[in-house]
Amino acid sequence: MPRRYCVLNPFRDREPERVSERYLAALREGKADVITPFVAPHKLDHVLSRARDFRVLSWRISYRPSDGATEYLAYWARRDRYPVDDEEEVMLKLEKQSGHWVLRGYQAIY
Repeated sequence: MPRRYCVLNPFRDREPERVSERYLAALREGKADVITPFVAPHKLDHVLSRARDFRVLSWRISYRPSDGATEYLAYWARRDRYPVDDEEEVMLKLEKQSGHWVLRGYQAIY
């Protein structure tokens, strides 16, 4: 996939980014279990194992499509001990609930 650079609206609601980046920071600290509720049960063991083996080291936003009530935040992430010295995509889905952004989905390429 070609690497994307995102030009962001300086007047955007940054709260979805703050929520997403709290989860990414937890993954960087080795707390893979934070994504457990957002991974399909049949993929959980694989995803948690990979998240632990290849911790997120850094990230940058790639794109951010929105429909108002749902935000998809895609990041390019660098990983520790990853066999390829490159960035891989991480996608987080957030929904606005009672005025707050809540994580509803997590996907990553390993």
